[in-house]
Amino acid sequence: MRDIYDHIKKSLLILITVFTLFISVFTGFFSVYAENGNHGKKEVVNVGFFAFDGYHMIDENGTRSGYGYDFLQKLGTYTGWTYNYVGYEKSWSDMQEMLLDGTIDMVTSAQKTEDRLQKFAFSNESIGTNYAVLTVKSGNTKYVAGDYATYDGMKIGILNNSSRNAKLAEFAQQKGFTYTTVSYDDTTIMELALQNGSVDALLTSSLRVISNEWIMDEFDSADFYVMVRKTILNC
Repeated sequence: MRDIYDHIKKSLLILITVFTLFISVFTGFFSVYAENGNHGKKEVVNVGFFAFDGYHMIDENGTRSGYGYDFLQKLGTYTGWTYNYVGYEKSWSDMQEMLLDGTIDMVTSAQKTEDRLQKFAFSNESIGTNYAVLTVKSGNTKYVAGDYATYDGMKIGILNNSSRNAKLAEFAQQKGFTYTTVSYDDTTIMELALQNGSVDALLTSSLRVISNEWIMDEFDSADFYVMVRKTILNC
């Protein structure tokens, strides 16, 4: 039921927000791609499309779906852009490097951090809100949600270069438990690690579709944005 509810909630969020936000996003990115010819409009935009269940997905028939994909498709109806989706096999960390070196033009799931603000430019408005989710394998009764003494010593799988990682440290300090981390490049490997017992828990985003996991905590609600490299503004 949780997965169905989250899917409906995300779909409604797209319908409600896209019509109020696309003008701001479009205005900002129209100026980003100015002077690229075709009356200031770039026809094909290379978009980072890393595998992330619930946000970026490709099924066995090659059909794309997910929150990020739906947003871009809707935005494209107003901008006239078409997209070249790049990097499904790449990690979130790779996406940021690819954005810096020009392999891709934008990625759509970024939170603002001090480090990223030094390197990248962001849409004027957020395109959604998510939060950190701490999960354990379904059936694991060692950990009790809200009983932080049971969390002490937990081994947590985290995603490389995720803005959530620093927030985990703050959360653990606030709740009074210690933990260790194991870093991964993508959520698929993290999920396997949880199921085979290599880690006790995962720290991920609420945008991820959860299967065979129990949610222990949700914290650090934050907006996320469309992100481009700053140098593209001078194209």
